[in-house]
Amino acid sequence: MSFTQEFSIRADHPSLAGHFPDQPVVPGVVILQQVENALKSWQDGSVILAWPQVKFVRPLLPNSSCKVELTLSGKQQVKFKCSNATAVIASGIFDYDLGVRE
Repeated sequence: MSFTQEFSIRADHPSLAGHFPDQPVVPGVVILQQVENALKSWQDGSVILAWPQVKFVRPLLPNSSCKVELTLSGKQQVKFKCSNATAVIASGIFDYDLGVRE
């Protein structure tokens, strides 16, 4: 099973102000937050427990479209890839839990 979601970080995002002010790039933690948002859209109530593997390959520029692809990799483990039209931005694996269901 897999899931795909697109996102873009606006140039006025608060995290960009101190992240290379003359030529801002989206911080890795903001990209990972978008990966988590994609997981929650796919598996409502899920939480990420650990990031055993994360690799940032290229910078993501503000206002650029980025696609998050999530693929089940094993029991409660997901492979992710973030890419734009031309290249992979980040990839890795995270462990997750379905969370508390009521």
